[in-house]
Amino acid sequence: MTLRDRQKAYYYSKLDELFPGVRNKYEKKFGSFYGCNANNVNKLKNIFNETCEKYGISTKMPSYEKKISDIQLSFLK
Repeated sequence: MTLRDRQKAYYYSKLDELFPGVRNKYEKKFGSFYGCNANNVNKLKNIFNETCEKYGISTKMPSYEKKISDIQLSFLK
């Protein structure tokens, strides 16, 4: 999760409204960091990668910079 200025203000107001006392815990744990990871982020990454590999799901963006040809084109005849 990431929070920018106005997002953070809204998020904090909703925490105060819906979950009194949670905001203080949140601020103690994450301070003014822009983003935060889950407590078990490495375990979750491993599970995600293993599951994707098991089902043949790519986790990388395709490269659109494949070389089509080694021949240099020319406008000259």
